Amino acid sequence: MYIAQCAMYTMNGMAKDHGRNHRLSEISQWVRGSTDLVILAFLRDQPMHGYQLFVVLREAGHPEFQLQLGTLYPLLRRLERAGWITGHWEEGSQHRRRKIYRLSKPGRDILDIRLSQWQRLTGTVNALLEHARRGK
Repeated sequence: MYIAQCAMYTMNGMAKDHGRNHRLSEISQWVRGSTDLVILAFLRDQPMHGYQLFVVLREAGHPEFQLQLGTLYPLLRRLERAGWITGHWEEGSQHRRRKIYRLSKPGRDILDIRLSQWQRLTGTVNALLEHARRGK
């Protein structure tokens, strides 16, 4: 699927998505494919409710990774259905209920696997780029 996603993008950075054109940075496209990894990593050490996770991601401050709430909540539901995170409802401030998400055991296992894959991928690409830079 990733190759198919890459094939959607033209050299000038325009993406064709169901007949519409969107200007997207190429870095944003790489990040979009890594969203699950990032969400799982942020939930590794601290359970959070959805809006708290949204704020933490915003405060991390990387301009290429700016999820909207309308994107984050469906992502959290998908990760919960997959069994990678669990959620439970708590009473928050002003008697508002909020769902607290935490990484599950299968989620930790997936995170470890994906982190290892990410490190192998980036290490391989960096080594190849360095080799190409040196002209060998």
